[in-house]
Amino acid sequence: MASIQKYRFVGRVMLLVLLGISFVGPWFFDLIWVPAEYDCNLPFVRLDNDFCGQPMSFLQYFGMIIGSSLSTTRAVVSGSLTLDDWSREYLFSFLFFLTVLPFFSNILQLWKPKHRSLRIFNWITWGLAAMIALASAIFSSEMLNPALWGIWLYRVAVLLALVWEGLLASSQHSNVRIATDLSS
Repeated sequence: MASIQKYRFVGRVMLLVLLGISFVGPWFFDLIWVPAEYDCNLPFVRLDNDFCGQPMSFLQYFGMIIGSSLSTTRAVVSGSLTLDDWSREYLFSFLFFLTVLPFFSNILQLWKPKHRSLRIFNWITWGLAAMIALASAIFSSEMLNPALWGIWLYRVAVLLALVWEGLLASSQHSNVRIATDLSS
């Protein structure tokens, strides 16, 4: 188990690469109405009898969320939007922030690998990411489409990260037990 600790840096860099690739890959469909008698040409995918969808990456959608958040804030300031509508909009944006958070917590872990608080924060961010990834699969059947390989890669990266962090934590605890046994 001690040899796993040697590959801590490599494992975390690989997780960062997987996350980066998943963010560039398609996560959502931009829906358009196309009657069933017409074909959906690439890059569109037939989703329903009368709808086609163009796959959109997480980063494209994230850019749209940022723009929407700015216009929503302007609408609240001007008084044309209620505080309730504004809070719903920002709750949705907050979920996007939580999705990206493991990327940054992993970078912090690379910077200070022995910092206990960062390890705990990293575990929390991966746990939240797992909940979001699994909830998206449960509550949105559209996000189970194989054309959305970006969200699938994200789900795989999150599960791999939890396994990797678990292996690192267990090997670290076994090293402590071995060191205390030897000193006795």
